[in-house]
Amino acid sequence: MAPYLKKLALLYQNQGKYNQAESLFIRVLTINESSYGKTHSFVASDLMNLAELFRLRKENDQALHLYNRVLSIWEEILGESPEMNSVLDHMADKYEALKKKKTARKLRKRARDIRKKYNLQEPVQ
Repeated sequence: MAPYLKKLALLYQNQGKYNQAESLFIRVLTINESSYGKTHSFVASDLMNLAELFRLRKENDQALHLYNRVLSIWEEILGESPEMNSVLDHMADKYEALKKKKTARKLRKRARDIRKKYNLQEPVQ
């Protein structure tokens, strides 16, 4: 059921029906936390969707709080692995959108350090 609710929430968000989207995103998050635990990739994805909704509504403090939770989950799941570099770049994009340039620079540096350590290519800009 959660995947269908998530798709409906995304549809509501795209239509600008933020209150309906929020209630569905929270419902999906609750289902997935109950099913998989608080540090699963599905939960990180759900938190990211909710954070994006808050960012769209200009509720930046709530968005930042959720982005921090998302980053913590990914750090726990992936650790210092090659896959973490793309997560860090993605999160840096989110922080830049919220005008948190210093945090974004730190995340990008961590991503570059991981790419260097594992001899990975720089992302295409």
